[in-house]
Amino acid sequence: EIFEKKDSISFLLCVPGLIFLKFVSHASEKLLEELKKGNIDSDVNQFLDKVLIIPATAKWRYILERASSRDIGTYLDEAMQAIEEMNPPFKLPKEYSSPNINVFALSSFIEKLGEMPDYFHKTGAILSYVYDYIVRKSLLPAPLTSLRETVFAPGSVVKLMVSLLGPKRGKIFDPCCGFGSLLVESIEYLKEKRKSLKRIKFYGQENRLPLFQLCCMHLALYGIDIENMKWHTDISINMDKQRDLKADFLLCAPPYTGSVLSWIKYAETHLSPMGYAALLLSRDSIFLKKGKTNQIHKELVESNRVDCIVNLPGKVLPIAGISLSILILAMDREIKDGKYRYRKDEILFIDAAALPSMTNIKKKEFTIVDINKIVFVYREWRGKQGKTMNKKGYGKILKIET
Repeated sequence: EIFEKKDSISFLLCVPGLIFLKFVSHASEKLLEELKKGNIDSDVNQFLDKVLIIPATAKWRYILERASSRDIGTYLDEAMQAIEEMNPPFKLPKEYSSPNINVFALSSFIEKLGEMPDYFHKTGAILSYVYDYIVRKSLLPAPLTSLRETVFAPGSVVKLMVSLLGPKRGKIFDPCCGFGSLLVESIEYLKEKRKSLKRIKFYGQENRLPLFQLCCMHLALYGIDIENMKWHTDISINMDKQRDLKADFLLCAPPYTGSVLSWIKYAETHLSPMGYAALLLSRDSIFLKKGKTNQIHKELVESNRVDCIVNLPGKVLPIAGISLSILILAMDREIKDGKYRYRKDEILFIDAAALPSMTNIKKKEFTIVDINKIVFVYREWRGKQGKTMNKKGYGKILKIET
């Protein structure tokens, strides 16, 4: 009800912006309270390791006191501007005074948010969940016209990509980070494995300002410093703002209208000597039709960096008419005494559509069991024993002729 036109940028940004504002304001107040007591809780310290500076005119109580004002949109824009100026390189939405917004509905929503308890731990978890839910509901079913060239992977696909790489330390990079879903899932993975977030540094680049704004707020909800997040009007392969970065893990869902081989080459140049990448790509860009069979691009085979290809079921993705695959690149395939075995002349293919749970289901989504099965096949094949994996038709090894 807040938005007069739900296809506007305001619809995509404003509600997550309010959630962000409430969250960081409470977190900042909690930190000050704990500092006075000399007893900083580990969760709060983790969130505010790189503390955001929240000016008085941007604190939630200040906004809540003015919620019923007809100028509430102006107050919110000024609050976002103040936070942005005091916390570069933050980019935040300043659309609240837009004519597309119903002022009375906006005021009512702020008051409803104000009724949530000011307990950092509980409120933080709830707001993080609501933020992600709202953004995905806005982006996945009907992306804005300017965003249609982008693949917004469902949560289960994002979780699969991160689980395949299993990042636990080092540098994680997403060169077209969107609203930060792959980076945030990496955070969740670390939490699940009970690993400290201080073991990881996050890097990203985005060329669409609305998505970069969402990404900044999204990472802030998880206490991640955005110092290494970059924004430019052009895409990463044309204007590389992370030129000197060598990442240990690269996660990416490139625009499906671009040159896939260019994105793959870009990923290779940004990986450390032991680095891994997971890219969500159009299946047609990976394979060429040869008569009745599909063959992998010659350039990909010759590069010898392709470790695994996971073909995804069509209905697990929201975009009709596009079949996608996860391409895993590995820089350690030719190392004979490394952590994993020498596998220069092999590529593992996993057909996720052949999983028993993927048959005869209208709306397909990977379960945790599905994800664990796929990850198990990949890691067993890559491991020192090099077990041959032909799991009921959904895992197959291709031998490369040399």
